[in-house]
Amino acid sequence: MYETEIHHFSPKTEIIYPTANLQVLVTKGICNAKNSKRYLPADNEEHPHYCFATVCDWFAAQGCDTIVAGCTDIRNVFYREPTPYQNYIDSLEVLANTIIKYSLEK
Repeated sequence: MYETEIHHFSPKTEIIYPTANLQVLVTKGICNAKNSKRYLPADNEEHPHYCFATVCDWFAAQGCDTIVAGCTDIRNVFYREPTPYQNYIDSLEVLANTIIKYSLEK
């Protein structure tokens, strides 16, 4: 879904996806964002923040300059501040801003 839009605006962008093991961690983080594990300490391996931070750290180590958090449930338990070296795009923020923009245009 994001690949088409990214290449539309930036055709030369290389898209890097998480490894299979990291994708399992992303899925675990999303599932745990919806259950009681979200109340564990953030440094617990079952806490969604830990899962997403681990994945974001991997992307940073790969030299990625932008991370797209492509699930709206992530924002409820994790947000990474953009830095001069890495952007962080939160899909919930994009969705909310788009809804506001279109509602104001009517």
